[in-house]
Amino acid sequence: EARKEYRGAHVRDDAPDTAEFPNGRNDKEWMKQTLFSPVDNSITYKPVNMQPLTVEPVALKTRSY
Repeated sequence: EARKEYRGAHVRDDAPDTAEFPNGRNDKEWMKQTLFSPVDNSITYKPVNMQPLTVEPVALKTRSY
């Protein structure tokens, strides 16, 4: 069976726009990162962190070498 995820502008027309699947997207099943380990030839998954990172700005200073 062919792949069923959505990728950017590559959308499918067989999934309706519902409250559970906005724009027909099934992010619950497909929004994940794929990790491959060549050591044991395995594939694992981890969720995508959707929370923005907050980083304090670095203060400017004169460079002296």
